[in-house]
Amino acid sequence: MHKTDWMSEAGWGVFTHYLYGHFGGNWSDVVDRFDTERLADNLASVGAKYYFITVMQGSKHMLAPNATYDRITGFAPGEACARRDLIADLSDSLTRRGIRLCLYYTGDGPHADPQAGPAMGYDDQSKPVTVPFVKNWASVLREYSLRYGHKISAWWVDGCYPFFGYTDETLGILADAARAGNPDVLVALNCGVKERVSSYTRHEDFTTGEMDRFYDYPDARFIDGEQWHTLNHIGTRWSASDRQIDGPALADYVRRVREKGGAVTLDIRIEADGSLYPEQLEVLSHLRGI
Repeated sequence: MHKTDWMSEAGWGVFTHYLYGHFGGNWSDVVDRFDTERLADNLASVGAKYYFITVMQGSKHMLAPNATYDRITGFAPGEACARRDLIADLSDSLTRRGIRLCLYYTGDGPHADPQAGPAMGYDDQSKPVTVPFVKNWASVLREYSLRYGHKISAWWVDGCYPFFGYTDETLGILADAARAGNPDVLVALNCGVKERVSSYTRHEDFTTGEMDRFYDYPDARFIDGEQWHTLNHIGTRWSASDRQIDGPALADYVRRVREKGGAVTLDIRIEADGSLYPEQLEVLSHLRGI
């Protein structure tokens, strides 16, 4: 058995960007409106076997409480981290339907926030990350990992680019934090968009595979020992509510990837209450049973 067997067997899953910048307002109030049962029902209706959601991206706002984050940044509980533990609630709703929960994290932290960025130790993407920053940021990740344990099946960590100064040492710090609560959790560390899906570092279990079109196919299930995986968007851009591909074409693509043991994760639009777009669900419905 290989720890990535479940991803290969699933073949495809869903990803959504759930971010403050998409909704505005009071972040905790926004998160409180999320209907995890509705989302889980929609995912189950199209046969999705796993689901990724963003913990954060760039801003100070976090999807769930984190005492380590509050201590380092100086925010009061509920001021930057949502009061509600949406990650735990999502896990409960998805687990009841046999769907795995996976999380998106970043390598550049809350760099865009004038308080959280400097406090964490990184607020200028033109400069390289430092070991103290990565250790700070990894300690936030470690708290989440220890809290959720086996409730989380994978971490897809964005912004771990070499041009941000990431090295084998600092990539390992993030990967170790992600595995703190579950040594079997899968980790991918994003080095950016490439012409083909490729491996990056010895610290990851599956390829991040960020792409913007559906054209690359695996030659085999593994690349340098990593599970072949790609993350792409059904819409014409990330988090868009339209579509760049129709159901039959997407089904053909996923089928061909699955024939080699690969996996495809599909970004779609989500609203503040957790609702998904019927047009995009219709596209996904063509994947049921593949």
